[in-house]
Amino acid sequence: MAYHSEKQHSSRTIAKWVNVNPSRVRQLISRLVQAGLLTSTRGGKGGVTMARAPSTVSLLDVFEAVAEPNVELFSIDNPFSDWKDRCYVHDVLSGLRNEMDRDFRNRLASIKVSSLYSADRALEKEGLADAITPSHMKA
Repeated sequence: MAYHSEKQHSSRTIAKWVNVNPSRVRQLISRLVQAGLLTSTRGGKGGVTMARAPSTVSLLDVFEAVAEPNVELFSIDNPFSDWKDRCYVHDVLSGLRNEMDRDFRNRLASIKVSSLYSADRALEKEGLADAITPSHMKA
């Protein structure tokens, strides 16, 4: 999407690019529209476009738009354990998980969507993009 940010694309086209069921793509598009990352036009000539320049959208923006609320990188809680309040390992793992989550989010925030395809743009300018574009992504 971001690579062709100025163009409008249907959910069916996007699904073909990423080899995912179109209904799942529509679910994700809905979340991205709600987050203000995409704009959507309904109808036969409808589709979605980037609502913001790819250089202003971070991977954290995308992650927060599509991830389930309060998602954890890994779970350390055992609902059947009575030891959670007395277990020293639980405290260590909980602190580690919080640090990893913070670092993960900081790293995602530092990566702009536009950086994901900058090499492809350079190849496109030299007329070499078709050589590296998988056939299922060609319109």
